[in-house]
Amino acid sequence: MTNEPAQQDQSSTGDFAEFTCPTCGRFRVSRSAVQQLSDMPEALATDALAKAKKRAEIDGGEVPLIRSFDLVLS
Repeated sequence: MTNEPAQQDQSSTGDFAEFTCPTCGRFRVSRSAVQQLSDMPEALATDALAKAKKRAEIDGGEVPLIRSFDLVLS
């Protein structure tokens, strides 16, 4: 594993920001979730990405999208 931060894809369009991370791979974050993520501990953000990845697998392998409801503490 590396500690390199995810790089934002500046060409992404839509209601999300797209990132590529050497550790996590490619994923998207809804615009409404971006601010919430910046204030969260890394462990909670990682959990949100895991939820998004699981949903993407079920939906046919789409790019994982972290949404605001993924950030709700369970």
